[in-house]
Amino acid sequence: RRPAGPSVCWATASWAWRSSATTSAPEPSAAGSGFVSQPRESLFSERLMEGAIVSICVAAACVTSMRLGTELENTGFLPAVLYLPLPFILWAAVRFGAMGASPAVLIVALVSIATALDGPSVFFSASIESTVLGLQLYLIGIAITVLPLGAAVDELHFAQGRTRRLARSLLDARDEERRRIA
Repeated sequence: RRPAGPSVCWATASWAWRSSATTSAPEPSAAGSGFVSQPRESLFSERLMEGAIVSICVAAACVTSMRLGTELENTGFLPAVLYLPLPFILWAAVRFGAMGASPAVLIVALVSIATALDGPSVFFSASIESTVLGLQLYLIGIAITVLPLGAAVDELHFAQGRTRRLARSLLDARDEERRRIA
């Protein structure tokens, strides 16, 4: 029986990207005089579209690396092909933070498991134990590098927001003091 890998990946990815597209960010104006906020619906649809593109790229790169890896098994290119999805996973982590890194790692896990169960792939070997161990080590290596990056990006956004609120309150206090003196 063939696993339902791509449909499960698409459903999970679309749910994760929809839930991560809830924040709005200001964009620079054309005149360069500051920031102009776009409508929330426009930002939501742009983030949703970007999330869908990232999801598709992660899934396609993962399928390509798993299938192409079997042909390059005896060459020196196997490590490079194995980490083909990594730039797209990093894109998700840097752009969406932890809410992007987690689904990207999940997509890699689902596609890798589906291709390993479907037939010959990079991790396919004579014993099931070595196949599972190789797949687990690959997923651990990807998750250990990407998930902390997503958390650091979220912390950076939180610190930026806190700094903006502090600067705004200091400017308000300065203006209030000027009004009081005048």
